[in-house]
Amino acid sequence: MIHVAIVDDLEEERENLKQALDYVSSQRGVDFCIDEYPSSEAFFFDFKCQFDLIFMDIEMPGEDGIAAAHRLRAIDSNVLLIFETKMAQFVLKGYEVEALDFLIKPIQKEEFLLKMSRPLNRLNRNKNSSILININGDMHSIRCESIYYISVNDHYVTYHTNEGDLDEYISLGSALKKVSQEKFIYASRQAIVNLRYVEAIKGSECHLKNDIKIEISRSQKKNFVKSFAVFLGGVA
Repeated sequence: MIHVAIVDDLEEERENLKQALDYVSSQRGVDFCIDEYPSSEAFFFDFKCQFDLIFMDIEMPGEDGIAAAHRLRAIDSNVLLIFETKMAQFVLKGYEVEALDFLIKPIQKEEFLLKMSRPLNRLNRNKNSSILININGDMHSIRCESIYYISVNDHYVTYHTNEGDLDEYISLGSALKKVSQEKFIYASRQAIVNLRYVEAIKGSECHLKNDIKIEISRSQKKNFVKSFAVFLGGVA
């Protein structure tokens, strides 16, 4: 299931895009969960880094799509973003916010099917983008990108996310197997850190976004620093 957001002030345009996604679903055998927003304000009110793919109209009243995309990238640097526009001159501005592609309106379903090959291939390469966790018998889906770090206490692990903390009765090692292991690394026997949120390593502490500080054990320090360096090289 691919979680999609459509941000467009015109209901007719949102409906056209939904029909195009239905066509992709029938041709490629993928399922989309689609949320619609008539403005960037409505989108950000609901946004919790829960989407895999966002379609953003550029010419919207109030905050336009380019301004909204800059705001988005300050929160989520990884989500796939595709702009919609009737004005081709806006295309160059998309590189400022790492837009994956552009759709020129009106959308033609055959052309759209070809355009969707790139984001679908990208999402397929990142199959660990979401994980399922068991909370008192209920299954919950969370995005790996939303997890700052994972800690353990007795037989429970806590997923510390940008949406709050979630507990699961599982070992820390089993939790690590669920997530993208090139991005998560042991800081100690008590904590696994998401490298994308690491801002600094100071002495025996790892400093994460939002003033989160995690102790790095002596036995893990060398591997942690090396893994962080490799991660930064991969991102660059």
